[in-house]
Amino acid sequence: MKVNSSTLSVFMVFTLFLCSGSLYSQWGVRAGLNIATISDPEGVTEDVAELTPILGMNFGLLFEIPLSERVSIQPEIHYIQKGGKIDHIDENFWIKDILNYLEISVLGNIYLFEFGDNARVFAGLGPHIGYALKGMKEIDDNGHRESYETDFKSEEITRWDYGLGMAVGAKWGGFFADIRYNLGLSNLNEFDYDPKFYHRGLLLGVGYQF
Repeated sequence: MKVNSSTLSVFMVFTLFLCSGSLYSQWGVRAGLNIATISDPEGVTEDVAELTPILGMNFGLLFEIPLSERVSIQPEIHYIQKGGKIDHIDENFWIKDILNYLEISVLGNIYLFEFGDNARVFAGLGPHIGYALKGMKEIDDNGHRESYETDFKSEEITRWDYGLGMAVGAKWGGFFADIRYNLGLSNLNEFDYDPKFYHRGLLLGVGYQF
């Protein structure tokens, strides 16, 4: 499914406004890993192949804007690797896709409770939208391995991805650690035809807010 350009523009302007519009915003950095896979909700591949996760990098900048003592909005811009691996069941053959996205997200955070010395637990929820800058495909056929850059046009893979992110974590001082789940809602097939495949990711990250 293609993303409407006006919708993207509004989302980006809104995010930039949030990042720069408050004197009380606190910026930070975050880095971690994405345990990424591709979802096949209609079970198209289940009889012939298994979808297995891959490890990807994730790092970026964030701006947290407090709305009250327990609620904040957190716009982010980050680089994230998504994709997955398809292992064919009856053949010694697999395909791995790694897609590199520049992504913008906005999390709404709620601080649930405090513990210890100045430590707080939080939960977050919000949308994300990303654009694939490039990708790599690796194929192994009976031990013969080759890799090449993803051709989004000929492979009919959309560069746009959007979805919903959920997070839980803890902060102490300027440091924080969190676990996130990214639920992709955009079909990876360029023209939205069957079969439909979606990004999924479990993100583990640490960071520091200045």
